[in-house]
Amino acid sequence: MSIVKGTGGYLSFTGSLITDLNYTILLWIKDATRPGGYHLNYRNTATTSISVRSSATQMRHTIAQEFAATGNQDHLVAVDNWFSVAAYPSTATPKVYDGATESAGGGFSGDFTAEVSPEMWIWANGGSEELDVDTQLGAIAIFDRILSNTELDDLINSDQNPLETYADDVVEFWDENTGISKDGSDNLITWTGYNGSVLTPSGVVTVDDTDMSPMDAPPVAMSAALTGTITASTNEGDIVAGGKVIRITLTGDTFKAAGTGPIGTIAETQALIDGLTSDGSE
Repeated sequence: MSIVKGTGGYLSFTGSLITDLNYTILLWIKDATRPGGYHLNYRNTATTSISVRSSATQMRHTIAQEFAATGNQDHLVAVDNWFSVAAYPSTATPKVYDGATESAGGGFSGDFTAEVSPEMWIWANGGSEELDVDTQLGAIAIFDRILSNTELDDLINSDQNPLETYADDVVEFWDENTGISKDGSDNLITWTGYNGSVLTPSGVVTVDDTDMSPMDAPPVAMSAALTGTITASTNEGDIVAGGKVIRITLTGDTFKAAGTGPIGTIAETQALIDGLTSDGSE
């Protein structure tokens, strides 16, 4: 499911997400016309902000700091096609990367001031709507460090889900596959991030069940539940006589398909049996 901008539509969140200049913002976007406007705008204070936005032909990463110069970087991207774009600072320079080309822009100086009512908007500059109707968003990932281009290649070029490898670095992650609440007309009610931050819509924001970004679905937690007729009362005689059952139920995964054995090969099936250890003394 992707999130689609409708008339007057934008998303907002109030809370702390980016506290210093060690961050990476990764967006999965589909922008039909690439109009000028904010895809993401985070304000640390009234005058300190980080933004990723479109210009007429480019994606622009801007760092605007209180009592300091503003740094910008423009980067050409495709129109009307799903793409990923990363924004991060390095050596006092805003940078943009799309998995192929890194662009570094004008420098900035200083650092963030203490946070005062930090807020983030999607498709808006403050509470003012921007961008065209039908602009789409597949996911937003904010990391607490500057990811290397090699790491970003893993995420962008292979469409890897950030939770597959970089969950420990994720400050927040809104994913089109999870955390979406909508009404019967596919209007978005809330979009809850991996760490619990809730984006709420203003105006019309809808959910598209068909046109999704190419990003992988998040990994599913796997578990195995052990049940059956072998209980604490089982003794050596029960084992010798046979007839007791051990049942392993997998969640989030499946056993290997039967081959020469019931689970994979005979050797693989036997290895699973050999791996069982009794917690009794029979």
